[in-house]
Amino acid sequence: MTGRWGPPIVAALALAATLATLTPGQGGPGIGCDEPYHAALGKRLVDGLLSQGLAFLSPENIPRNFSWPEDGPPVQAPLGHLLLGVCERVFGPGLAWVPSIPAARFAPAVALAALTLLIGCFVQRRHGPLAGTVAAASVVLVPRLFAHGHFAALDLLVACFSVAALLAVVAAASKPRWWRLGLAGGVWGLAMLVKLQGVLVAPPVVVWLLWRFRRRAVVPIAAWLTGGLLMLMAGWPWLWLDPLGHLSRYLFSGTGRTPVHVFYFGRVWDDVATPWHYPLLMVLVTLPVGLLVFGMVGMVQTTRRRRPEGPDAASDRKNPPETPAEADRPDESGETLLLGVIGWTLLVFAIPGVPVYDGMRLMLVVYPLWAVFVGIGAGWAADHRRWGAIQPSIRAAAIGLIILLQGAGVWLYRPCWTSHYSYAVGGLSGASRLGFEVNYWGDCVLPAILRRAARVADGEPVIFAPSLATFQVSAVEMSEPLLGRTGTRLIGWDAARPELVDHARYAIIYRRRADMTRVRPLTEGSAVVDELRVRGVWLTRLVRLPERPPPRRGSPAD
Repeated sequence: MTGRWGPPIVAALALAATLATLTPGQGGPGIGCDEPYHAALGKRLVDGLLSQGLAFLSPENIPRNFSWPEDGPPVQAPLGHLLLGVCERVFGPGLAWVPSIPAARFAPAVALAALTLLIGCFVQRRHGPLAGTVAAASVVLVPRLFAHGHFAALDLLVACFSVAALLAVVAAASKPRWWRLGLAGGVWGLAMLVKLQGVLVAPPVVVWLLWRFRRRAVVPIAAWLTGGLLMLMAGWPWLWLDPLGHLSRYLFSGTGRTPVHVFYFGRVWDDVATPWHYPLLMVLVTLPVGLLVFGMVGMVQTTRRRRPEGPDAASDRKNPPETPAEADRPDESGETLLLGVIGWTLLVFAIPGVPVYDGMRLMLVVYPLWAVFVGIGAGWAADHRRWGAIQPSIRAAAIGLIILLQGAGVWLYRPCWTSHYSYAVGGLSGASRLGFEVNYWGDCVLPAILRRAARVADGEPVIFAPSLATFQVSAVEMSEPLLGRTGTRLIGWDAARPELVDHARYAIIYRRRADMTRVRPLTEGSAVVDELRVRGVWLTRLVRLPERPPPRRGSPAD
């Protein structure tokens, strides 16, 4: 538990556990709403690169290669999609037009393991082996973060690169040279090349560099920002065509879109009108209780033990440490930055008018940063003087057991980890009673329900609801071969076309409460044929639609 190999071992176990549950048919989650879109864009990029060669970067091909759809604004940065596309190419069956979502899922699986290793090694180097191992475990034992290690999407990837950018600037600032800070800025540029959320790293880093270097902060800040912007420009050929104009379109690409609905405290909100306390409360109710407590302890210890350092830390030199233990204490200004990023992220998404939805999906970076303080808190607890008479190995074992118990949600909610809530609110059943969302991405539509639908529909179409994203229905249909063998088609539900129920006898409904009003015509009078329940709450149902009498002769339906 306390050996130096703790973080690498935890990272290897995280990768093995993720790969073992990667596909829907092998214990993994169902197809998430946005996965088909991201996998298709990744496949398109890689196929274009392989077929065009160097011409891929020619001015006439850049607009075609870096826009999606072809007649729409190219607001998606390419790196995350490129990683998904490479994995799809390497591990997929090589179909000409259809992307393999399970193959593309290899990219976030590796990113989760890398994130685990980064956090564990960072904490271990600064706070010891026990703290590092606990921090690494605390990354993978958060069910919602573990869930996103399975999705062919950008959220876990941008969290990984954002954390890497933060740790890189902390390392560069410890031995400040302009080129080191420029390289650290380049890592930030990679985060921006994955997704727009990577931009959020910049303000707290700039403030931290200003605080750390005081009057000498101009060169470090300039070097870091320049490195990031150069990496962004170099890695995205679309920006070459009109740097300022296209960069502006990228930064403001989230405006002018259809609002996403959010179910919160029993009410449906538009994503730009979600109450300010939504981000903070979602952290409190989705982190396992033990990790929440250890993290709070770690934060308190960090703020209590922090001391000035850097070029202007004259007061620290005038007042040397009183004890050898204080003298050996690690520099914790880096932890101050990570704590600031947690607060900054929650603050940004609490601002009225800033879109926030899907629980913690847009704020995933908070989870691994929180794990840093879980490790610090666990290290402090293991070294507390009240344990003085107990052997260190027994202390470490006790802390390890407590941390492992926090992973109960990973086991109990499998494979619907996005539906996890902590025991602080009574788990999923308590959260449901309090009016929280129970599923936001449709990953609870598992093969068992699809196979049952194929058998009972007998070749007739089955309605799928709610249908929220491009290619979602077709991707879910392709995830279960029995649907194809029986000739059973899934039809995405459109509330504007209620006549769809006249062509189907069955419907598959997943319980995204924010959009359940859209599917009310499918639930009224329907009989439940099969359902998936997690912790006593239904997430997916196969229902038989009520018989509808044929239209009378001479009626408008004729």
